[in-house]
Amino acid sequence: MRHLIGHIGLLGLLGLLLWAAPAGAQAPTSQPASAAAPASAGAGGAAKALKKPSKKKSPKVKLSISSRPGGASVYYGKRLLGTTPFSVEWKRDSGPIDLAVRKSGFFTVNTRIYTGDDEVLMVELTSRSKAYTLFGYKAPIKKDEPKGEDDGEEIADPETGEPGKAPGSKAPKAPASGLAPVAPRPPGSITPVAPKAP
Repeated sequence: MRHLIGHIGLLGLLGLLLWAAPAGAQAPTSQPASAAAPASAGAGGAAKALKKPSKKKSPKVKLSISSRPGGASVYYGKRLLGTTPFSVEWKRDSGPIDLAVRKSGFFTVNTRIYTGDDEVLMVELTSRSKAYTLFGYKAPIKKDEPKGEDDGEEIADPETGEPGKAPGSKAPKAPASGLAPVAPRPPGSITPVAPKAP
């Protein structure tokens, strides 16, 4: 039984090694490395093809920023970086950069650009006259109709049918008897009742 478990473990290890080996890898040969080198060099320099050239990344990245329409000012905080379209060099991997793209007659666009690699940023500006095309647009309130605290809408009282003011308007004045007015309850509402003593 021990031998069977040992053989299964050995087969599993062999399978793992074969699975992990690269697809184009060849089995090791018994030739020394010095004898194999001239043969591979004569086959078109295959030994050189296996070695990847080491391309060192530059310490700066190129950030290209443009807008539609062009001529927008791009700010990093309060610092003006340039007018679109333009490119700027920035320190690589220095973190994200938050930019504000501004142009007269257009909404300001706040955006972010990253410094891991060279980046190209295209910003679409929206004219203030086309504000209704933006998500979340809300029409401005007309200023020719001032709202005061007594400008409630006239409605009828549901119980008496007499005209009154809409909820939220100025409260009615107290009657001459000196008692405070009681607000009418809407139909179907429950009137709280104190429990009776036994």
